[in-house]
Amino acid sequence: MLFKKTNRILLLIILLMGCIHSIPPVVSKAELSANPEPDNLTASDSTDRLSAGWVEKIQDIPPQELAGKIFDTAQQKFVDFKTMMKDLESARVVYVGETHDNLTHHQNQGKVLKALYETNQDLAIGMEMFQRPYQTHLDNYIARKLSENDLLEKTEYQARWGFNWKMYRPLVSFAYDKNLKVIALNAPAEVNRRVARVGLKGLLPEERSMLPEEINTTDQGHRDYVSKIFKSHLGTGMTPFTEEDFSNFYEGQCVWEDTMADSIARYFKTDERVSSRMLIIVGSGHVIYRFGIPQRAARRTGLSYKTIVLMEAGTAQANELLKDSKNKAFNNPGDYLWFTEINKFKDAIIGFRAGLPQPGQNGILIESIDPSVPAAKTDLKKGDLLIAIDEQTVKKLDDLRNVLTNKKTGDIVELIVLRDNKKHKIKVELTSR
Repeated sequence: MLFKKTNRILLLIILLMGCIHSIPPVVSKAELSANPEPDNLTASDSTDRLSAGWVEKIQDIPPQELAGKIFDTAQQKFVDFKTMMKDLESARVVYVGETHDNLTHHQNQGKVLKALYETNQDLAIGMEMFQRPYQTHLDNYIARKLSENDLLEKTEYQARWGFNWKMYRPLVSFAYDKNLKVIALNAPAEVNRRVARVGLKGLLPEERSMLPEEINTTDQGHRDYVSKIFKSHLGTGMTPFTEEDFSNFYEGQCVWEDTMADSIARYFKTDERVSSRMLIIVGSGHVIYRFGIPQRAARRTGLSYKTIVLMEAGTAQANELLKDSKNKAFNNPGDYLWFTEINKFKDAIIGFRAGLPQPGQNGILIESIDPSVPAAKTDLKKGDLLIAIDEQTVKKLDDLRNVLTNKKTGDIVELIVLRDNKKHKIKVELTSR
């Protein structure tokens, strides 16, 4: 399915909450009211405080030197990968928060996955990238009942997540090879968007039934954190929200966090092996300061956990983290800060703008072609209907993305287009954004 423009913008701002730093009284199905439990944790009392000096140990290191270093916040010193992994052996749940389009972050997640597996093969992978209604398809893929292309199609991966599959394929392929369970953590995107627009009270009963019993909105530190990021996007053209929409938007963020925490708890409830562990792959905003998913999952499971926040060195995000950590009472962003270079993944693209085909017409209409790309020097024309690439049928944009997932910049592909009801074959060199 393809989201409408407003939904795309809404999904983008929510994803930014997960990328940039990852984004109820207790609210139940029976009562959507604000009645915090006495033992409900807040940011100020739920995170171990660090001495103020740790920031100074990082802030003056040039980005090119900081990239690749791992900082242990408890020991307040840099450690190597082996030392970090030794410490992680005590945790039943390990969180690795990413910036979604940073290729190095995904490579580092793969290193953690392999190291965890070497010490304990009773391991599952929880992924934000898949939504709970599609768990059966993940199970069938691991059981060799679905192909990779079928998995992407049936989970609606491109429409519901959209970041290039190449970045996540090594993680899922490792699970496939080792027969490890992959858990779809996320809430259905359409329900999450509805909450962000109308709040929990505005949900229909069938929509509310798709969410956890408890949605916690009482952590003031978390609220302040989300509010700061939310306000930074107002007036930028990236969001359809106004400041008055924050309350519902914040409930939507908590739905996101608590659903993923609930998915983790569900796994451990059904898998009662005392040695089982879980690696969580999510945006860093769901991990940093622990009040996104980690604390919510720990309240449900009581299991030990550790957090790794992958952070691009020298970026405004990293600088703001260091600045905030000097002042906030909850100045501990995670167990480990793993700094990396900025290594944005570049999608292989043809370089055209898609238009809307006629009703009942299968294919992608070429509305315009970027004059700077190699495709502009071929016979590809405005008005062509793209119906296949390298003999793979293309009916919609998701089909195109699935085909290009297996391609790289510089590859030559053969397009089949319809023009004046005749098929034309055109070879095009792929470029990048």
